[in-house]
Amino acid sequence: MLNDVNNAPHRAEMQRCIADLDVEAAQRLWHHMAPHMSQPKSSEETLAVLHMARTALDAAAFKDRAYSHAWLAERALPSQLPDRLKPRAERLYPHIVTAAAYSINYKSVFLRPIKPLVMKAIGEKINELWADHKGKPDPQLVLKTICDTKNKTMRKLTGVISAALVDKAL
Repeated sequence: MLNDVNNAPHRAEMQRCIADLDVEAAQRLWHHMAPHMSQPKSSEETLAVLHMARTALDAAAFKDRAYSHAWLAERALPSQLPDRLKPRAERLYPHIVTAAAYSINYKSVFLRPIKPLVMKAIGEKINELWADHKGKPDPQLVLKTICDTKNKTMRKLTGVISAALVDKAL
């Protein structure tokens, strides 16, 4: 239907909607051009389709295509940007991630063998925390979780009485 000569003005208008991310106009045009086909159910869905179409549109400016690629990637939606352009787009709009780093060092030679067990326990607890808070936990909560998990694991591995002595030795 888009290739018909009679639809040339509609095609140009749809390309404009894609380039400008004009959701309302795209929805009206979509309904007018293809009422028999499934329509996006919401403005958010229409916006996602427009971003996806913009990544595939060779006529769109690269910066716009790169932005749409980043917008889709941020929401874990598929992008139609060609593989050869993805590295360039990702340099233009880098993906920002949150992370937690922790390190444990023991002065005592006797405690060094349990270090991997403590690190593993902290890692598992942090992964749970990240999952529970959808990847954006409060930094103070992360710090508290690391300290609490370290202390709890140390008590399990060395006993209650020696845990206090271990804390003094650190």
